[in-house]
Amino acid sequence: MSAKDYSIGDYLKESKKFLIPRYQRSYAWEKKNIMQLLEDVSKEEGYYIGNIIVNTLQNDEKEIIDGQQRIISIFLILIALYHVTGKDTLKYVLENDCLKINIEKRIEDSGVSVMSSILDNNIASTMKKYNEVTRYQDIVSTLKKYEENQLETLRKNLLNAKIVEIKFLNGEKRAHEMFVNLNTKGKPLEEIEIIKSHLFKYLIEGENSDQYKEEWYEMLDDIGNKYHGKYLQNISLFKSLTKKKQTAKESLNYLLNEINNEKTAGSVFEFMAGDENKSIFRVYSAVKNHDLLKLKKYIGHESEISIDTLDQIWKMYGQIKFEQFDVVMVALLYVPTKEKKSLFSKNYLDIVKFLKLVLLFQIHNAVHRVSPSTYTNRFETAAVELYSNQKKIDIVISDLVKDLKINEVTKDHVISGIKSLKCSGKNKKSRDLKIAKYIIQMVDGYYAVDLKAEHIICEKNMDDDLVYEIGNILPVVKDRYKDKSIDKKLKMYKEDSMVNASIKKFLDKGVTENNYRKIIKERTDEIAEEFWQQFEGLKKWEK
Repeated sequence: MSAKDYSIGDYLKESKKFLIPRYQRSYAWEKKNIMQLLEDVSKEEGYYIGNIIVNTLQNDEKEIIDGQQRIISIFLILIALYHVTGKDTLKYVLENDCLKINIEKRIEDSGVSVMSSILDNNIASTMKKYNEVTRYQDIVSTLKKYEENQLETLRKNLLNAKIVEIKFLNGEKRAHEMFVNLNTKGKPLEEIEIIKSHLFKYLIEGENSDQYKEEWYEMLDDIGNKYHGKYLQNISLFKSLTKKKQTAKESLNYLLNEINNEKTAGSVFEFMAGDENKSIFRVYSAVKNHDLLKLKKYIGHESEISIDTLDQIWKMYGQIKFEQFDVVMVALLYVPTKEKKSLFSKNYLDIVKFLKLVLLFQIHNAVHRVSPSTYTNRFETAAVELYSNQKKIDIVISDLVKDLKINEVTKDHVISGIKSLKCSGKNKKSRDLKIAKYIIQMVDGYYAVDLKAEHIICEKNMDDDLVYEIGNILPVVKDRYKDKSIDKKLKMYKEDSMVNASIKKFLDKGVTENNYRKIIKERTDEIAEEFWQQFEGLKKWEK
């Protein structure tokens, strides 16, 4: 191992090629990160960029273990400076007319790389989805606002900025070990990056190293940057069986201690990112993204059930942002064996019933402004119990219903809460309007997502005492009715009733221009009563 400090200009001149392995997370810098770097470099000559850990391969190619986000950002700025100013900054990013940076493609990928597309200033529409392209465009847009002297200062300061290279020679295992040591002794980087390096220091020298890299990349890509940290907490929870919510640091420390040789590293890797049946990440991704239909193949045809209904209900969880329940859903859907798939099928109707009940309970709590954080830890306990022994799924559900005190909810509390909602679409008062929309959707069994809330009597009639009642609200795909008169609205409702269950139910009451006010008033009582009846029917959980 050796460590040496360089200016960026000297470092890039000396380096012939950088390799970013495919198991590294995708380029994730946000606009604020790039803007901060541009600002800092512009202000300070000799600005310290940070460390970079590399493993030197054959032909002096440098495999980046840590620092890929900074290196990619520097390349993007140098390329942008060339395209904006015409000055020769490309000599720092090219070697024999080829880019010095190689973001290793996945096995099935082919074609021109995104960085080459940026370099050629010929970004195809298929490339615009990449974060590198978005950040490059941010840089160019910013540089075009700079004066000529500002551009020159940025160029000089960037090339004179300092970087420390920590280099290993054919020692990727030791490089990963160094990465873990550096990032667990100070303020850690993203925890999943630390776990990755801790895993790979044991797995990288085996005959399946390429497969491990490919599977790790697939896992990161499928879950998405937003959920990496929470995924790690789920892994730690299910591996440790602690039955309580863990902090990010607790999850990290548990897994670092758990992984201490090739066998334990292989076991944790398999659970996190490996075999399609044994790994949990596909289930986690489907749950977090509220797309359970991705699991049709995973659950298997032998289950003899359709998860479409479950998917519709779960999308409603996403609408109300009830993410505290995600961990229970992951445990319910993780069925890695034929036995567990069969048990899932056997318990499917109970699972659907249970999900509806908890969803209604959460909506009721939202009406009364009760935070879901008050019962979060119980979800972790239930999730571990479900994961440990899915044969007891009915018992676990029954216990959770009791622990949440769902049976203590009274009819008067439910109905009075619903009737008290003031369904205004203006400013902060729109909270009640959103809750009202969800209540109506549950009552009508209309589980479509991203619906708008239509006021039958439009809001411009703010002095009308019916305007803000829940009975005056209709969930609609597109609010095309606006401030139209009631006769015109009724005609438009009729046109849309075939594809909107709530509108159809409203019109089936025989609404006319003469009786609509009476029906709106009655509808407020009916919605509250129907919500209660649905809730009461589900909450009597007896096993």
